[in-house]
Amino acid sequence: MSYRKALAAMGVGQFTTHDMNRNLLTFILLFSIHLAFGQTIRDLDWDLSIHGGQVKYGDKIENAKKLHKLDPFNIKAARYICDYYKNKKIDSVSIFFDNLAAEFPNSPKPYNLRYELLFLEYDYTERDNYNNQKVKLLNKALAVDSLDQETLYNLSKTYYEDFVSPFEKRKYSMFEIIEDSTIIKKSTFDFSADSALRYFYKIWRTNKDLREIIYYPIRQLECHLNQLDKSQIPKNTESEFEQCFFPSSYFANLKKGWQCDNTTDYLFAIE
Repeated sequence: MSYRKALAAMGVGQFTTHDMNRNLLTFILLFSIHLAFGQTIRDLDWDLSIHGGQVKYGDKIENAKKLHKLDPFNIKAARYICDYYKNKKIDSVSIFFDNLAAEFPNSPKPYNLRYELLFLEYDYTERDNYNNQKVKLLNKALAVDSLDQETLYNLSKTYYEDFVSPFEKRKYSMFEIIEDSTIIKKSTFDFSADSALRYFYKIWRTNKDLREIIYYPIRQLECHLNQLDKSQIPKNTESEFEQCFFPSSYFANLKKGWQCDNTTDYLFAIE
């Protein structure tokens, strides 16, 4: 049976050369539109990456708005728009994120994006308030999707950094490393270690790709909380990690008794 007769037998009907050409043309057109759409996002994203020089701040606001429309959770677009609002004092950063959350009520992404750009709304030097705002946002994201990996990771990170900050010897600023463990004297949250460990465990159970990153902070927290002997993670886990040229432990600069050393931010070192 010929190909054309087979199509007729299946109920497709007469399949002419004209039909084939027309379908091929339609496919090429749709594929070209898809490529053009993708290229537009890449072009706009790249355009917003280039600042300074002869470009005046705000010259690219229309491109930022176009990119935001095409990719609502693009961090470059969101930051540029919010920076522009603050610089020109023409709109509210808070309103921008409130509107984004209202537009996507079933997604945790608006809250995680706002978490990443929270410094545009709140003074990060007011540490306790800043940390509380972070957790408040992430709990809203968790209410939308209790298993969202980005949210769980951000919660783990927030609580872990709050736990380790008073102990940490190295404090990182924009321009220098400061050797002083007394800069932050107290954690914001009373149970930051317990909370960090709880969320790290959730990630461990649901995301194998992140295990090598969170393993060392987990062991550190377990020692601090006297839970090494009743850990939810098998003792031989470290030997199962993929043996790269530079294993994650290399970046952690592990020393003897590293599990009980609270002076190192292992998440920052490995991340």
